[in-house]
Amino acid sequence: MKRKTIAVFDFDGTITQKDTFLEFIKFSKGNWQLYLGLLFFLPLLVAMKVKIYPNWKAKQRLFSYFYKGVSIEIFNHWGLEFGLGANPKTTKGGTQAAITWRQAGEEIVLLTVTNGICSNVIPFPVIVHPQPQPDFSYQPHEIYSGTEVRFINETPRQQGTHTYYWDFAGDNVFTQTTYNNNDDVFFTYDQAGNYTAQLHVVDNLWGCKNSISIPVVVNTNPNCALKFPNAFTPDKMNNNTFHAAYEEGVLEWGYELRIFDRWGKQVWNSTDKSERWDGRYRGEFARQDVYVYHCKAVCEDTDANGKHRELHIKGDVTVIR
Repeated sequence: MKRKTIAVFDFDGTITQKDTFLEFIKFSKGNWQLYLGLLFFLPLLVAMKVKIYPNWKAKQRLFSYFYKGVSIEIFNHWGLEFGLGANPKTTKGGTQAAITWRQAGEEIVLLTVTNGICSNVIPFPVIVHPQPQPDFSYQPHEIYSGTEVRFINETPRQQGTHTYYWDFAGDNVFTQTTYNNNDDVFFTYDQAGNYTAQLHVVDNLWGCKNSISIPVVVNTNPNCALKFPNAFTPDKMNNNTFHAAYEEGVLEWGYELRIFDRWGKQVWNSTDKSERWDGRYRGEFARQDVYVYHCKAVCEDTDANGKHRELHIKGDVTVIR
């Protein structure tokens, strides 16, 4: 069998430029736990510093405090990650090696130590944990802009929990919300185009991670429509407003909505498709009456000459007080 060699780290400077005991605690437990532990053992550390308490015994008590109850598998994993990621200024020359395993399983790494006359071989067991195997699909397969898309997480479950990160546009900007289960997620593409949806999976126990990308084609919506209600009741909470109750295939630009009273006076207008009339005119609620609306909108689809179709919609709406 072909041998693989690697140098393991130590705490007291045998293969390092300095003592790495506290650095390892900071790496595995974090700054706050390290500082709290040092504060707790401050009298002991002072005694060690003035040489009235043995160094090795102080380290033994600190070690027991920080790692009591930690399994040997997790501790070995921390040690391997710390050793492979150590600052080059910390380790002496020739004391690090990096190995990438392509398959999960158990391995034995052999460390050969020699001084030119005598030598010794130390076996170091390594458990290679499997990478997550992310997978997903989406529905519907024919997507139009403005259509809500359902992304179905089909990643096989393994022991432990996974965290899932979604990027729907392929711009490597992942959602800040992580999903700790296989729940489906939903996303709406506002514009037609070619996108790449990505699912990034992280194993929360061992830190193994993997990603998958699937192309998503969003087509121009051949349908174009806006539908407005014929009555609404404005209120001070802005819960009831006048806006398109149904919208499909309409672009953001080129939009205009105008409201007129029965004598033709304009009481409200907007060129922002997301803006809604709250039923006010000059800061006060408009009186109960029938009002007329004119709406112009530009459709996504184009004709043979590449010109966008336009909608011109007129109707009336009753303000109920």
